[in-house]
Amino acid sequence: RLVKYLLREKISPKIADLRMATLILVMFTAALRYEEAAAIDLRNIETLASGNIYITLRKGKCNQLAKDQVIILPKADAGVERDLDVTQLLHRYTTTLKSLEDKVTLQDIERLEGLGGSAKLLFPGFKPGYKLQELWKLDVPFSYCTARRTLLDAVKASGIKIKSQNGPLGLHSFRVGALTAAAGSGRFSSIQLASLGR
Repeated sequence: RLVKYLLREKISPKIADLRMATLILVMFTAALRYEEAAAIDLRNIETLASGNIYITLRKGKCNQLAKDQVIILPKADAGVERDLDVTQLLHRYTTTLKSLEDKVTLQDIERLEGLGGSAKLLFPGFKPGYKLQELWKLDVPFSYCTARRTLLDAVKASGIKIKSQNGPLGLHSFRVGALTAAAGSGRFSSIQLASLGR
């Protein structure tokens, strides 16, 4: 329901809402920690012929030595709403980022290089005072505090009542929910669950 709320403007949702909806689905589908999702570089995302998405993770709590870890986001089964298919939403979001990049002028690029921006993060921080199309080129990720505040504001604005069993809702809730759903499905061995809990 939260993703649907964030994407309530069907034709052209706000980039910040599209970013948050994509972040939620990517974190839930891949059971990612926030810091793993925030460090995803657009250059490390590949769409496979099957429609699944292959992402190489370069950073994580249990990956301090920068060894590549791979996750695959599966294309949803037929009948799943387009907005809830992580592969469709990720494609829509990255296409929006690409369209913003196309609007950046040579002067913008020179100024960004002067600021030290080079990474193309999947979930960039949007800083007030900058033109929107410049922001995602900066190598500053969407901060944890801003992401958490955005999440809580969206939950409050949507009117969704959250029953929390293990403390307040936060960004880690999507990882916990994913692992709980995986364990409850009976489709994963304890070894597979342990690797998801990396």
